[in-house]
Amino acid sequence: MVTTLPFESRFIVDPDGIIDFYRNYSETWTPFLSDIRLKRLESLLCDLSKKSFIHNSINRTIARICSCFSINRIKVISPKRYVTCNFEKYIPGFKQYAEELISDLKEFSYEGYWVGTESYKLSPKVYFQGLKTREELSIPLRNFLMKVISSILINANASYYVDHNTWNSLFAKDLLHFFPSAKIIHIWRDPRDVVASYTKQRCYPKYGPQAAVFYKSIYNYWFSIKEMLDMSCYYEIKLEDLVGSPESSIKNICSFLDLPFEEGLLNIDLSKSNRGRWEKDLHDGEKREVQEILKNNIIELGYE
Repeated sequence: MVTTLPFESRFIVDPDGIIDFYRNYSETWTPFLSDIRLKRLESLLCDLSKKSFIHNSINRTIARICSCFSINRIKVISPKRYVTCNFEKYIPGFKQYAEELISDLKEFSYEGYWVGTESYKLSPKVYFQGLKTREELSIPLRNFLMKVISSILINANASYYVDHNTWNSLFAKDLLHFFPSAKIIHIWRDPRDVVASYTKQRCYPKYGPQAAVFYKSIYNYWFSIKEMLDMSCYYEIKLEDLVGSPESSIKNICSFLDLPFEEGLLNIDLSKSNRGRWEKDLHDGEKREVQEILKNNIIELGYE
């Protein structure tokens, strides 16, 4: 059985998350950078592990007010970060694992503060850890990740875990370091449709040409990463091919994953692919600019 979380697993690839800490801790080290990075990682994991009734209520209230008065929520105020995530529900023990990780990463802490310590912190403490290599850091980080994945699998009575974070492909090399047997599936679609989708989401630019520049940066970065990967580690497929020929496409994916194909996989609704949405979602001026910005990408991916 295969399982996943009902939301993206933010703690691995988000800013201040596992890979951010792993990549940067050893690159520029000072005792106080150590303090800041440890606390940022701790803060992220803590926010993900807490289910706050107060913050959820505030978030719902603001959303209702905006809806009643037809106000764009983006123009009002952002919610408490990660308020919609509830990791403890789907990962029993997540909070404990996070506390154990920080304890393993931290050599000691002491009462005190420096000019960069959090403002108005009661009984302030400074976390200390000396300079560590990436290999030294990877041991406690990998242990933490394996505990989390094992908890997900046990809780769902499953054998395989699928992590569907949008940004995973940009961290493919690091993910394969922590999970050597992992497989990466990259589903791409018409770049213009991606841009049209971006303009409707709160975390991306609303203006088509800006969204195109945003997409182009991601696309080019992925291709620079892909060149460093073994081809046996990843599989790429067009969304349009998956929608148009679901049986053969899914069989190929199952073969890549060494998983048996089951007829039930064909029951997945693929009708909402929004193919060609850019033609109706973007204004004429935006269309011309977007196509010019993404000209090379459109050709490379076969969408002339």
